[in-house]
Amino acid sequence: MWLPNRLSRDYVEGVKSFIQVAKEHLRWDNKTRCPCRDCQNARFNDLLTIERHLIRFGFSRSYQKWIFHGEEHESQPNEQNDIGVDIEIVDATDADILNEVVDALNDACGHKDNDINLEESTTHGKFDYLLGEANKELNLGTLKRYVRNKARPEGSIAEAYIVNEALMFCSMYLTGIETRFNRSERNEDRFEDRVQGCLSIFSQQARPLGSRQHLQFSKEELTKAHWYIMNNCPELRPYLDEHTKELERTSSHNLEKRQEQEFPKWLADRMKALRVKQSPEATDELYSLACGPDNRVHTYMGCIVNGVRFHTKDRDDRRITQNSGICVSGEHDGEEIDFYGVLSNVVVLNYVLGYKVILFKCTWFDTNQKKKRIKHDYNFTTIQVTSTWYDNDPFILATQAQQVFYLDDYKNGHNWKVVQKVNHRHMWDVPERDTNIEIDEELCGGSDEEAYQDNESHELNWFVEQDDGFEFQRSDRLNIDPEVVNDNVLILENMNDNDDNFICDDIEEEDEIVDDYANENEMWLSSDSESESD
Repeated sequence: MWLPNRLSRDYVEGVKSFIQVAKEHLRWDNKTRCPCRDCQNARFNDLLTIERHLIRFGFSRSYQKWIFHGEEHESQPNEQNDIGVDIEIVDATDADILNEVVDALNDACGHKDNDINLEESTTHGKFDYLLGEANKELNLGTLKRYVRNKARPEGSIAEAYIVNEALMFCSMYLTGIETRFNRSERNEDRFEDRVQGCLSIFSQQARPLGSRQHLQFSKEELTKAHWYIMNNCPELRPYLDEHTKELERTSSHNLEKRQEQEFPKWLADRMKALRVKQSPEATDELYSLACGPDNRVHTYMGCIVNGVRFHTKDRDDRRITQNSGICVSGEHDGEEIDFYGVLSNVVVLNYVLGYKVILFKCTWFDTNQKKKRIKHDYNFTTIQVTSTWYDNDPFILATQAQQVFYLDDYKNGHNWKVVQKVNHRHMWDVPERDTNIEIDEELCGGSDEEAYQDNESHELNWFVEQDDGFEFQRSDRLNIDPEVVNDNVLILENMNDNDDNFICDDIEEEDEIVDDYANENEMWLSSDSESESD
């Protein structure tokens, strides 16, 4: 699979076929070796990570046989070195090494196509210079760290190399131990200390960081947090609509405020009644959510959400890094806007039966357009950070947060910050397509009928509706006999015509021929009427 363009359709289809083969040779943890240029079959990853690596880095050139993914290995005779140890012969030529260098140069220069001819390129001095630089050793720092006895540097490097090879063997071929190839990622968002549920709010991919602090929420804060969770749970939408209809029967005045105050108690009574009847509608998760959270909450200084690390503002103030910027989409005065703020605290609410919900408590900067506290300068967004708003609505779900960074705005002053949105490393926003959805062939233009061909011909029958009072009049002249014109005469006349009589269809002019034809037709009709009168 050595295609030059890794974004082509053929390469993507080849990667998919490789993934299908690799599915049959997974380990106990649903992982297998990644054959990309970066991993070189030394790391074990899941299939989704392997597919992304192959699209980004490409296949390893030295991996000709898929011996780790199902293909049989053709053994070759071995040689022995000076000390009698068998060394497996590796089928690698200079051309393969040069191809590796060319691919690396293309990736560094930003070329998409790998159409460089090695025989022609080596004649150029610039390519020879780059090739010579690529052959130089770049791991001198690593080799220097191997030296423990400066009197015998070669022996120290050799011993350290053997130790690394032995550890590599243990890491790759022994299971049941944690190594650098199978350990979890640094920003792993799996939270083990909770019960996984089917509701979206109970199945968040988030993991708190740091030491746990115990805090007791006030009744107002607990009510705000609980209402935000229920209002952002899509599984409760039918119950919210039903409660809204009941409130509309009495009065539609201040409907949202009344629902925020009455819905929690209404849902709790509803679930308790269904629980007594042992109705399957009252599941453990709905019953736990309806009972409400405990006012004793746990707070943390950081959290990892979807592979992104967040820290609170107090933690960022003690460091030179910044991970507290928050952006979330919301509605203000009926318009969809982006809310910008900083993370104040990470709150974990505890529900009955062991369910937990992770919330972000934020401080929102006032970005009201009417007060001119946000500016859009070309592709830059600048906000004023001196004033805040929505202080009584500080909570959001951890999975709703998007991380942003605030940079100093030297143009508008120290009270303004430039909002910078970035794409995190090893994270791609790949659109997912649901294969279970049936595609309408009429909307997509698909059909089992054969396509229309340009060389096909069809007879068309034209029908003209005439009024009853229409009287047909003949257009031909009855007083003149038809004349037979020879084709050769017409051809000679056309050849003798001047170029001035040539009609160009590309130039838009008034069609005088139609007017002349109409005038002649009127003259013929008038002459026919005179002859009939005689």
